Amino acid sequence: MHDAFEPVPILEKLPLQIDCLAAWEEWLLVGTKQGHLLLYRIRKDTGCNRFEVTLEKSNKNFSKKIQQIHVVSQFKILVSL
Repeated sequence: MHDAFEPVPILEKLPLQIDCLAAWEEWLLVGTKQGHLLLYRIRKDTGCNRFEVTLEKSNKNFSKKIQQIHVVSQFKILVSL
């Protein structure tokens, strides 16, 4: 059987509970139950199935958990609920 995709872990041992994800270009946005918004840059290593993941920004100022996030790419904005 042919597999169109191969799952590859990119965020391992994160000490927070992930509630939602959004992806845009090379960015992964992570919303957590603790109210943190994390912005990761993901780059694929050439020639292998590995990724370099770098935490670029972290915002811990949300008073409630982040339940949904959506990127509106044409306006370069992020909507968070």
